[in-house]
Amino acid sequence: MKQIVKYALYGAGGVVLLGGGALAYIVATFDPNALKPQIEQLVLDEKQRTLKLNGPIKLSILPSLGATLSDVSLSERNAPTQQFAQISDARVSLQFWPLLKKKVIVDAVELHGAQVKLVRNAQGEFNFADLMSKEEDPQPNPPVDFDISRIRVDKVNVAFDDQQAGRQMSLSELALAADGLTLKGARNLDFSTRAQVSKPLLDVQLKTRLDQLDMDTEAKRFELDDLQSSVEGKLDTETLKLNLAAPKLSLSGNGASAELLTLDALLSGAARKLDAKFRLENLSGDSKQIAARAFVVDVDGQQAGTAAKLKISSPLGFDVDKLALSLSRLAIQGDITAGPAKAAPVDLSGHLNLGLQAQHLDTALAGKLDGNGLNLSADVRNFSQPAVRFELKADRLDLDRYIAPAKADSGKAGPPAKIDLSALKDLNIDGRISVGQLKKAPLDAREVRVVIAAKHGLINVPLASLKAFGGDIAASATATATASPRITVKPKLSNVDIHAVLKQFANFDRLEGRGFVEGDLAVQGSDATAMKHSVSGNLRTKLNDGALRGINIGKTLRDAKATLANFQGGEKTVASSPSEKTDFTELTASLLLDQGLVSNKDLSMKSPLIRVNGEGEADLKSETVNYLIKAALVATSKGQEGASRDELRGLTIPVRVKGSFAEPKYSLDLSAALKDNAGVKLEEKKAEVKQEIKQKADEAIKKGLKGLFK
Repeated sequence: MKQIVKYALYGAGGVVLLGGGALAYIVATFDPNALKPQIEQLVLDEKQRTLKLNGPIKLSILPSLGATLSDVSLSERNAPTQQFAQISDARVSLQFWPLLKKKVIVDAVELHGAQVKLVRNAQGEFNFADLMSKEEDPQPNPPVDFDISRIRVDKVNVAFDDQQAGRQMSLSELALAADGLTLKGARNLDFSTRAQVSKPLLDVQLKTRLDQLDMDTEAKRFELDDLQSSVEGKLDTETLKLNLAAPKLSLSGNGASAELLTLDALLSGAARKLDAKFRLENLSGDSKQIAARAFVVDVDGQQAGTAAKLKISSPLGFDVDKLALSLSRLAIQGDITAGPAKAAPVDLSGHLNLGLQAQHLDTALAGKLDGNGLNLSADVRNFSQPAVRFELKADRLDLDRYIAPAKADSGKAGPPAKIDLSALKDLNIDGRISVGQLKKAPLDAREVRVVIAAKHGLINVPLASLKAFGGDIAASATATATASPRITVKPKLSNVDIHAVLKQFANFDRLEGRGFVEGDLAVQGSDATAMKHSVSGNLRTKLNDGALRGINIGKTLRDAKATLANFQGGEKTVASSPSEKTDFTELTASLLLDQGLVSNKDLSMKSPLIRVNGEGEADLKSETVNYLIKAALVATSKGQEGASRDELRGLTIPVRVKGSFAEPKYSLDLSAALKDNAGVKLEEKKAEVKQEIKQKADEAIKKGLKGLFK
């Protein structure tokens, strides 16, 4: 038996030596470079592409059977001068004996340096489509097993010109390494490249590491161990970082599962910063349904002075066929901060259902925002032309805490604010808002109620009511959803502090009083200036117990006494002072507005001592006023100035108000005063004469009666 084994080993060794000698002889005598012309011609005939084998072809048998190529290029189809691909150096080495059993065992595949240019034309055709076409083989060969011990690829550049989408993409410095690649998997996969895209502007470094990949191609099942993938670079001008990790991930034609899947995302720039961490626990599913016991997102974001730090969690369900996401027990907790304000805590819970195929969003949230009760429900259908139904109820909302304040005005007049509502033309809204207290400087309102409806390009607010400025404010409004919208408003203010309203919203502080304002206004334009210039409609006002700031009309009348007594005409300027004012018990006026021009003809202001009537105009375009006030003392007063007031009783003095809204000028029209009061003086003189005649007649009668009784 020992002899048999010994001779068998001798025989096997002889065969190996014979085979090795044969291979050595073939390598030594065979010149593969002699086949270059035939190979190049075959490619030209079959694919109409020009192949250039510029470098030498080298064969080797030690340490393994292999071939090396260098400086290889391939042209575009039917374009010999246009390069499609170029390879600097490539080497393949494999084991010889397994080839006899139709098993390919490759010791190594190496590729160092390559350039590939891919193109998709405007018709969607790729420039490599002809290389992918397969010719039918009437007698196909059985599949060949392969086993690659080691793959090393580096310095590969791929450029893609997508003419159909109008953008360019590239992969540069592409590198790939893997061990033990077979039809059943691979080990130690390592991939990296730099990716650049023109639209959107993207420049990132991609890296992926995988310890083990197990594959069952027939069952279409893949097992990934310790997957680590990262993206880092620039998205436009912002820094982008993504990190994906999965300790163990299973994928199959029918499902997927993972104990843990995490994704960290960072987007940071000059204007904003978003840091989000996604976590999926106990992920499982199939081709129909995907579920996770826990879906957790930690968000830390900052933009325009507003910051949010939130944790969002819920069990997750996803219907693959319907593309429907369900967060059945949604919880949102964290803080929202605006500017220097203290962080406002958020604690909400509810549900969210999103169906992309059905184009339907349904959500309901309830809890506390900044310690105040909040309830929100919303239903959105048809995302291309959204139909939105929502209801918001809140105990208290302080918007100044959640919305960063506007930047202070630099003093330079900039372009007017644009008002373009055309983006809302397809909006379909039916909403209700109810807030116990609403704060957004300068407004501090209570019992806020708003109903809003939008459809067919028309936005309608049939009801808006609130309590503010010491009274009740109500309004209805409409607006067209166009680039130059037309807006109508019907305001109704009852018992409001008119001084506070005008100062806050019109920067006008010359009028005090509490009372009633009602009207019907319309504006149209593409910016704030155009709207102000177009305002038309009417307003009716009645104020009680107020004052006109800037001038004391009673004092002005007394100061005019000496001038009028000397019959001096002309105009006399009256100094305006913020400390001066004219009190009144009642003021009524109706205003007519026409394309930014405001006119009034029935001003009536009453007080115990003064009656004021007035008429005039104000131009909103130039922000100027031209108004005539006629003031008169109508009653006497006891005390130190009683005699002086008696002398002025019935006297009417015209006061002209003219100039800018910010600094109006006051002047006395003395000529008009003399003319208007001439008739008054004559009547007073006639009355005095009649009184004197009557008095003398009475005295004569008395004397006559005395003579009769002597």
